[in-house]
Amino acid sequence: MPTAYGLGIDYIVDMWPPSRRAVIQRANRPAIGASACNPCYVATGAVRLALTADGMQATVPLSRLGNGSGAMNFRILAYASPPGGASPLPTIVSDVMPDPTLPPGFVR
Repeated sequence: MPTAYGLGIDYIVDMWPPSRRAVIQRANRPAIGASACNPCYVATGAVRLALTADGMQATVPLSRLGNGSGAMNFRILAYASPPGGASPLPTIVSDVMPDPTLPPGFVR
């Protein structure tokens, strides 16, 4: 999925503390000629989410991200949403690493 900063999104790892799972989702690009996708991301699996006093940790095999070589560009978006699912309230906190104006991180 294209983004405003030129880095497309192929996969998302969405960490859900209440379920202690990290859900892996793959981009579902719109069909040729379509203006939107529905859904835009499709769940392809999940892994265990470990909680600590001040963080979360999930180990995701590279094969779940469609890449066995390990080479990838990445960006991390951290946010907190109000509990209870769909909410009219905006995201509570967010941070991006590296900053959106910088090139993405990479693993070679």
